[in-house]
Amino acid sequence: MALAFVAIGPSGTTWAQSQAPATSKLYGEIALTTDSIEHGISTSENSVALQPEIGYQWAQARLGLFGSNVQYPSNTESLNLRPTAWYRILINANIDLKAEYQLDTYFKSANRNGNILIGDLNLFTHHIIVEQDSNWYATGTPAYWLAYVKSWKTFWDLDYELTAGYMLVNASAYNSYLDVVTGFAYKINEVWTELLLNYNSNASQFTDGIATPALFLRLSVKF
Repeated sequence: MALAFVAIGPSGTTWAQSQAPATSKLYGEIALTTDSIEHGISTSENSVALQPEIGYQWAQARLGLFGSNVQYPSNTESLNLRPTAWYRILINANIDLKAEYQLDTYFKSANRNGNILIGDLNLFTHHIIVEQDSNWYATGTPAYWLAYVKSWKTFWDLDYELTAGYMLVNASAYNSYLDVVTGFAYKINEVWTELLLNYNSNASQFTDGIATPALFLRLSVKF
């Protein structure tokens, strides 16, 4: 899940950061983050998370499995596993459309289990994303996330990353909110270092404090 941190998918990798291979191959990534953020909410109760992902990819498709330790204040989940699949439709050299499916499963408790559908329209590296979560925040109701994602090259060979989204919430106990993750990333070979800031416009409705503004560091290695 992930597509967060600056994320389209659960691993936090934008299409601009990881281009499709010319030939099919195995792929993998392992990330260590001081706080696992998804759509403006910490999934690790503001603590460290280890997030591996492995699978097989083609020029226009991918099958994989993402995992992360998770913790919510009012639940007993300790592991989130997401089998994922996506297919990318090439329109031209600068425009493509990606459709993704994630089976969102949790252990030890199943009350957060659900399905996630993602549509990602890439226009000259500007990504417009529409996502549906069938069981948002264990409420039993769906929510829809509308987002803009972009990465720019800046000074000192740093990338400036921005994910700005709006979560349309249908659950009676929660209201819709704006979420933003922004910051800088630096790449050495296949090692990414990201220093990011999370903002949630309605953090006070999450009384457990897992949506407060947070600065976090994310290290990842891709292969």
